[in-house]
Amino acid sequence: MGRETQLQAFPEEWALVRQVQTGECSGNLLQASWNYLAWLRGKQYSTDAQAYFQVEDDPQRRAVFGTTLELLAVDPELLWRQANLDRRFEVLRYLLTESAPNDSARQLYEFAIDGSRLIHPEATATQGYPICWNDADTTKRIHAALGPIEFSSLAMHFGTEKYLAAALYKKSADRREVFALHAYFCELKEYYRAAARANCGTLVLVD
Repeated sequence: MGRETQLQAFPEEWALVRQVQTGECSGNLLQASWNYLAWLRGKQYSTDAQAYFQVEDDPQRRAVFGTTLELLAVDPELLWRQANLDRRFEVLRYLLTESAPNDSARQLYEFAIDGSRLIHPEATATQGYPICWNDADTTKRIHAALGPIEFSSLAMHFGTEKYLAAALYKKSADRREVFALHAYFCELKEYYRAAARANCGTLVLVD
């Protein structure tokens, strides 16, 4: 089974975020909320938003779906404050950090892909990878660091001897891969712009 990295904006003050951070709730409930949001994006409200509830027997997870709908009622744009980095997250991280002008920027680029901290020491996604988090302040600092970057500064590190020697998940040396990486880079920048403007934190989910 492969690994993909997903980013989702959530308000820091949302009760479920706080409950997972304190260990009161399991991290897989945040993943359940993310799964529900992904389902809603796929349906684009073409079906009853509560239809998803019918395929879930766990009352706690069904309650999470309900509170997620309540969150969307207050802030409908939250549905689209997300990014899918697919299986290219390690390559993106490599290209970003190689192009970093200094150590401070390099750290923020790493946070953009990996999160700055565990949301809770025991919170893991389905495949066992830790669920990570960037608070709203860190999300804003990442946006400020990513904003001025042009993709050309990343692309110059693609295909170099150092790149080819690096052990990176799902790395490709095919030059056509640069076009896909450009699209994911743009999605990453747009995600952090939207999340920062909304004063949201960032859930980083590897699964």
